[in-house]
Amino acid sequence: MDSIEVLKNLPIHSGVYLMFDRNYHIIYVGKAKNIKKRVSSYFQKEHIDEKTRTLVSKIEYVRWIMTKNEVEAFILENNLIKLHRPKYNILLKDEKGYPYVGITKERFPKIVLLRKISQINPKRYRVYGPFLGQISFLLEELINGYQIRNCSLNMEKIHNRPCIRFQLNKCLAPCVYKEVQEGYSKNIGEVEEILKGKKKRELEQNIEEKMALASFHHLFEKAIVYRNQLALIKKISQSQEIESLRHTESEDAWAFKQEDGVIYFCVLEMRNGKVLHKYFDFHAIQIEEDEAVEIGWISLVFYYYQWKIPPKRLLFNGNLEAFSPQIEAYFDKVNSPVSVIVPKIESHGKQLVERAQSNLNMEFLAYSSRVKNQKSKLEFLQQRLGLKRVPNVIECFDISNIQGKDAVGSMSSARSGETSPEHYRKYKIKTLDTPDDFGMLREVIYRRYSKLEMLPDLIVVDGGKGQLSSVALILRELALLDKLDLISLAKREEEVFVLGESESILLSKDSEGLKLLQKLRDEAHRFGITYHRVMRERRILSSELDDIPQIGPQTKRKLLEKFLTVEAIRDASEIELCKVVPLRVAKNILNYFKENKGRKI
Repeated sequence: MDSIEVLKNLPIHSGVYLMFDRNYHIIYVGKAKNIKKRVSSYFQKEHIDEKTRTLVSKIEYVRWIMTKNEVEAFILENNLIKLHRPKYNILLKDEKGYPYVGITKERFPKIVLLRKISQINPKRYRVYGPFLGQISFLLEELINGYQIRNCSLNMEKIHNRPCIRFQLNKCLAPCVYKEVQEGYSKNIGEVEEILKGKKKRELEQNIEEKMALASFHHLFEKAIVYRNQLALIKKISQSQEIESLRHTESEDAWAFKQEDGVIYFCVLEMRNGKVLHKYFDFHAIQIEEDEAVEIGWISLVFYYYQWKIPPKRLLFNGNLEAFSPQIEAYFDKVNSPVSVIVPKIESHGKQLVERAQSNLNMEFLAYSSRVKNQKSKLEFLQQRLGLKRVPNVIECFDISNIQGKDAVGSMSSARSGETSPEHYRKYKIKTLDTPDDFGMLREVIYRRYSKLEMLPDLIVVDGGKGQLSSVALILRELALLDKLDLISLAKREEEVFVLGESESILLSKDSEGLKLLQKLRDEAHRFGITYHRVMRERRILSSELDDIPQIGPQTKRKLLEKFLTVEAIRDASEIELCKVVPLRVAKNILNYFKENKGRKI
């Protein structure tokens, strides 16, 4: 696009701007108090974050729609984002729910931890909570102390023998002894009383005794564990406090924080007197020089409610009181009227907002500490290896095969110094079936980067100079070699080979940078080996069972679902096989394995 011509024609007016790629797809929608000023900023300064740089590189056309005022701009932006779902618009993430505890509604109930709202099914569970903090240890204490089962066995059946938990006096074994129902029900009742907060002191005293006993025997590490458990049990009281903050209307409490041009926020969603979600996220919001920072806060509020219906009351901290009419006008226009409240005196609302602020401060401290650690790790790698840029996005490749058979490629990934499993990828090698790791690497690299838009900062290859040169060859063909960094990591001495350098680099064994590279390499290897085994087992299972007469795909699937392995099918009796397949097929299976007795899988 001719950015100079476009910028000349932009209006000095409030409204919405739409950015298109070369295929005329909308890739970004934004609102602005001054369209000309906002859109110009994309092309007239260097952007720090990779997402904005990539967005700018993809822009081919810009269109705009002027509005009467900012409220109309907010509404139009909201509607256009919902309609088009542009690739580079903000996506909220990191939703966190307070855990609940469920007691199953069955003859011999069990206790389960419910971490997602979608898991809470009143037909299936009696639900208690929400609980603040980690309570998995509390559940374990309750399950063991009150001899509650933790298995998934069908309790309507009488099983042959109890598991080892019965021998350890941690379960009444209702799977075998149905006569324990009365005692079991009594125990469940007591557990429910504890979850309601009525017998918490009894549990605390039990743990206090264990802590004292551990201290008496100089088992101080155990005593510390019990001390931490006592502290966490007090979280139940806090949960009951949340229960007591009941209000007739549902409401959301918001807290905001701005640090170095980034806006952070936390939302506590309150429904029927219970906190359902804690939502923490952060975004770099572009704010015009003449705009107040609160405009960025308001933008996040509108983004948040694009995909959900807002409650009747929105509670805010900070200086949003002056903007209350603007926020309420926006929600009136989208047919979701709300009351905006900035509580100042001690009240139910102020308690909720303070709780949101406390959550935000805690999350921010943890996030800042983590970011600082990751940043120093990545800057170390850049300086020590002479990389073009800080390696915020790293992708690591490995090949797994046995003499070329069932060959697969795998890719692990790190984002901002932490492994990111959702970005891992696996590849079934298509072009080669002979042991040629270099050729397989070239195939995987080509398939990964020939069409990829957002490139990583650093590619890591498991291996030495040969693997490095092989990958460099294909990246050079794709004209990508100058746009990223490429290294390899050799396993024996943990040598790092950098493209263009004749000598390897040995990083300190204690350095966090080397540990990150090692973890990525190990993750790629683990991910690839797992996929390779799946491919190999599929081939072996397929060839083994396909040789048996009268076994088609459906029969094979049923057998594997029941017996899991071919060995188990081989060892099964005629009676066991007949539970899955007809008698004639069972006889064919037995005859086949009898004739092929010496065959190994």
